[in-house]
Amino acid sequence: MREEHSPIMENLGVDEEREVQHYHERNGNSGSGDGVRVWLNGLGLGRYAPVFEIHEVDDEVLPLLTLEDLKDMGISAVGSRRKMFCAIQKLGKGFS
Repeated sequence: MREEHSPIMENLGVDEEREVQHYHERNGNSGSGDGVRVWLNGLGLGRYAPVFEIHEVDDEVLPLLTLEDLKDMGISAVGSRRKMFCAIQKLGKGFS
């Protein structure tokens, strides 16, 4: 069964989209990244949760992300990327 595409899926290439789908087939919608998913939802950016999951970003890795990391992960919307990065900076080292 194929899910509807979210805005983030539209920005992903075919290979990345397949990787997200395979991730969810293998792992379902839960996992060690639940804290990250909740954090993203709190920012109004929950649509990016699959990207963080396929890049294995969890509560421990999240506070270490840079703007360059977010770009490398495919977060192409400048506003979303900046919003995430500002929130990451506020997390500091106390998040893990």
